[in-house]
Amino acid sequence: MSALLGLAHQPNRRSSRRYPVNVEAKIISDAIWCEVDCTIRNRSERGCKLHLPMRVSLPARFTLSIPSEGRTLPVRLVWRRRASIGVEFL
Repeated sequence: MSALLGLAHQPNRRSSRRYPVNVEAKIISDAIWCEVDCTIRNRSERGCKLHLPMRVSLPARFTLSIPSEGRTLPVRLVWRRRASIGVEFL
């Protein structure tokens, strides 16, 4: 399938390896008047891929809360495809 999309010979532009995870998290921002539940699907030292259960408009920068780790991280939205988004840790 990737060959049909022209992706077969695309170089991997990531500077750090991503590891698959399944961690519950929350998106927090004053720009959206609520917390949005999400799931971290993979993670690297520089960012992560999030799955959102619904389509929601997000600001360019927001806070990612990971309750199971007791961490709150500022992030920047890098890309979006359907119910998935990629963010970079700031």
